[in-house]
Amino acid sequence: MFIHLGAQVSIFDEDVIAIMSMEAMDRSKLNKEFLDFQRNLGKVTSVDTSKPKSVVITP
Repeated sequence: MFIHLGAQVSIFDEDVIAIMSMEAMDRSKLNKEFLDFQRNLGKVTSVDTSKPKSVVITP
């Protein structure tokens, strides 16, 4: 099964490790560090140009 993320982007549901709200990511220092680290590695993809509401973590 697929999960549609928006802007014609879909992923396999089996690839999803977690779906977290940006609010939850912003509240935790550890989550912020994780997201910043992944951005620095070039592993963060924005699906839309608007402010993100959630983060989908995949392998």
